[in-house]
Amino acid sequence: MEFIIRIGELMDQVKGMEELTRLSQIFFLIVLVIGLLNCFLGYRLLRFWVMLVGFATGAVAGAMGAHTMNLSKTAILGIALAAALLLAALAFFIYKAGIFILCAGIGWALTIYAVHPTTSLTFFLCILAGVGLGILGVHFAKPIIIAGTAIQGGAFAGIAGAHLVQLEEMPYGLLIGIGTAVLGILVQAATNREKEDEEEEEPETERKKVTYNEQRSKK
Repeated sequence: MEFIIRIGELMDQVKGMEELTRLSQIFFLIVLVIGLLNCFLGYRLLRFWVMLVGFATGAVAGAMGAHTMNLSKTAILGIALAAALLLAALAFFIYKAGIFILCAGIGWALTIYAVHPTTSLTFFLCILAGVGLGILGVHFAKPIIIAGTAIQGGAFAGIAGAHLVQLEEMPYGLLIGIGTAVLGILVQAATNREKEDEEEEEPETERKKVTYNEQRSKK
């Protein structure tokens, strides 16, 4: 999320140019929409986010690995694309692996935003935090994913929304983000609980029908 703020600051420096100001508004509008979707529909869009994070992680890992081998730009691009597609497919079809990648990515992004690592040690601690959240996500998928997507989406929406209404100062974006995140957690918890309740009620109803039909046949 730090890169979003930095891009926004860069665009704010050239607000006198009408075209770049329009691009700045479009950029933050896109970030706002993505943030709200993630905040309020993160759990329901789980497989999409899992695939997207897998694609991004594979692309970065593939590009970094290919770069260390001093390959050509075309080869680096091809390896990055292949790794991205492979990890996206792995994340989509292997559910638990996808949850781990998604939660680890969320944890990594949040800790980097909070800590602002400047040394290898702090960067390594951010990676460990992401891995830890990924492990927790595998064992406690629903609450971790709901909380993680709501917090991350709320933070994105808060930063973007504050810039769009020209309230870039730190307290306003933070307050908007916190409020949006809390609301997102409540909405996701409520909507997904209702869905589970319906799924649990259906088998119970079917069992009652079967029992009633058996009793009638015996008579």
